[in-house]
Amino acid sequence: MLADANMDAPTNTLLAQLRQHERAYGELFNTNLGLVSGISAVTTIGSSLLAPLTENPAALLGSLALQDAHVGERELNEALLQLAYRARHDDQMRAYFDRPPDDFQTFRQSRKVPADFKRSFTQLLADYGDQAVYGADVGYPRYEDDPMPLLRIIRQYTLSEQLDEIMPGEAPKKGGLTWSDFTDHAGPIARLWPWRRWLAGLLIKYLRRLLLMRDALNKTRTRVMTACHRWDLALGQSWVERGWLARPDDIFWLTLEEVERALIVGPDAGITLSPTIRARRETYQTYAQTDMPFTLLESEIPYIQLGVGLSRETPSEVMAGLPISPGQIQGTVLVLHDPDQFEQIAERIILVMPSTDPAWLPLLHLAAGLIVEKGGLLSHGSVIAREYGLPAVANIPQATKRFHTGDSVLVDGSTGIIQLLEPVNPPASEGV
Repeated sequence: MLADANMDAPTNTLLAQLRQHERAYGELFNTNLGLVSGISAVTTIGSSLLAPLTENPAALLGSLALQDAHVGERELNEALLQLAYRARHDDQMRAYFDRPPDDFQTFRQSRKVPADFKRSFTQLLADYGDQAVYGADVGYPRYEDDPMPLLRIIRQYTLSEQLDEIMPGEAPKKGGLTWSDFTDHAGPIARLWPWRRWLAGLLIKYLRRLLLMRDALNKTRTRVMTACHRWDLALGQSWVERGWLARPDDIFWLTLEEVERALIVGPDAGITLSPTIRARRETYQTYAQTDMPFTLLESEIPYIQLGVGLSRETPSEVMAGLPISPGQIQGTVLVLHDPDQFEQIAERIILVMPSTDPAWLPLLHLAAGLIVEKGGLLSHGSVIAREYGLPAVANIPQATKRFHTGDSVLVDGSTGIIQLLEPVNPPASEGV
């Protein structure tokens, strides 16, 4: 577990604490992978044994294995169901949930929400606030930071017509199997051959052990991820105070290697953080707006347009090269054949040039992105582009002729994809 966050500690102490992140991630991942593999194997074998009894033997196997067990996910869901049940049978709360809550502050201050319901929800946060929608993602807000996902689930349950049917603690449905069917030698289990019945019971006991071990691991992971989350936010806040970041949670857009380098190098590395974060956020937003099908054939990959989705026509304005510096940026092209030709034509300039030899390096800090005709991952210009956080793509043949000054382009330095968004008509002297 990480020590309490103290950002005034010496750099070596902060580095040692940061490196615990990666060690914890690796150990938790490997342990979980072993448990999941074991659970999958037992479920596969057990399902084949119980197949004569049900159309969904895997669900039956899991239900029998966790009968009367207390696991974290089930406990949280039952707590949410209980609050939803109360809200559904309270006219005031049902009226409040007729429309989605705007934010948690509005919920806390609303006079339409009874005080006892607020107290119960506060207790829920006290019990489960260190969890998150994606608990394994250290950057995802914990419920105590952002309780709105829990409120939305309660609202969905409250408005569900099936709430009374799915309430926890209800009696098993008629005809359902329980563990006593294995021990009493009666009921549907009696239809199985004795050896099959004995092996199924043995596998269910083993599966129960594995599932309870995974639940214990999940609880440990929750505590570790929450500790890492708090430590990262404290570091992010200290970098906000230094002017390196705009918000503390911006730190979650950085890799561990970038955070480590910033701790070692200091202010010289800090000035590159904001451009890197901005580019990654814009990349994420573009990917989030890309409408992807549920299934995708390999032959369809070239037809994907960033920010749009799958298009049956190959866009002629899309080019692919070598990604040499990650991030995404949209800007205006400035084609250069010589460093002396530079001029500030727009706020976000995408430099298009033949190469990135040292003569061009003074221009990089004036650019928002980079397109190069010839270059590699280890070229000096590529290294500098990564240092500056400039999205960059290399190995675009005839780039200085295919693009024209004034073109609007989208450069994705993570995938090597360049989209020509709004071309300009080149002067006749430039050719095609």
